[in-house]
Amino acid sequence: MVEKGNKKVFFTGDVAWIEKAELEKLPQVNLIVTEASFIKKGGHINSKGDKIYGHTGVPNLIRSLTPYTQKILFSHYGEWFFEDIPKAIEYLKGIAPKGVKIIAAHDGMLVQI
Repeated sequence: MVEKGNKKVFFTGDVAWIEKAELEKLPQVNLIVTEASFIKKGGHINSKGDKIYGHTGVPNLIRSLTPYTQKILFSHYGEWFFEDIPKAIEYLKGIAPKGVKIIAAHDGMLVQI
């Protein structure tokens, strides 16, 4: 979480799993920056012993994070994104709930909060 004045930005980095109890501690934020490595619901999760790793699916991230923000910026794309970038951006925007703005990050981008 990065805060300045009354503005709050939450960064996830790679996400394999966020415990529900931890997620519920998240306050309302102005922006969430997260990954878009795996487009399919459910993502691609692996485990080794008691450790899990991988990437949560973009639809799952949208569903679990939208209660905490009205603006999500996706970065760290998987191969699916680069197959057809304009189509991928439209897909991301199309699966967001009404009132939630989806932003596709790109090199050199500046975001107003």
